[in-house]
Amino acid sequence: MKKVEVTPADLGEMLACSVRYGMGRMTYVVQDICNMVKFYFPHIPSHWQGIIRRDLREELDQCNQRGKTLGMQVDHDEWVKLLAVIQEGE
Repeated sequence: MKKVEVTPADLGEMLACSVRYGMGRMTYVVQDICNMVKFYFPHIPSHWQGIIRRDLREELDQCNQRGKTLGMQVDHDEWVKLLAVIQEGE
C-alpha cells in the first residue's frame, strides 16, 4: 500500500469536518472522532484548533440552553470531555 502524506492544514480540515459530521449523531463514530481529535489536535494549525473549539462550544452551549444533549447522553459526555481536553492548551 502506498503511503500518503497529509499536511497539518489538511489534517486540521479533516478533523474539523469530522467533528461537524459527528455532532448530534447517535453512533459509535462520536467516540472514534473524539479519540482522533485528542490524538492529532496538537499537530494541527492553531487556525483549525480554534475552529474545532468554537464549533464544539457553540453546539454544546445551544444544547444546554435548550435542555438537550448533543446526541445520546453517552455521546454528549464524550463531546464535553473532548472540549475539556482541547481547551487546556488555550
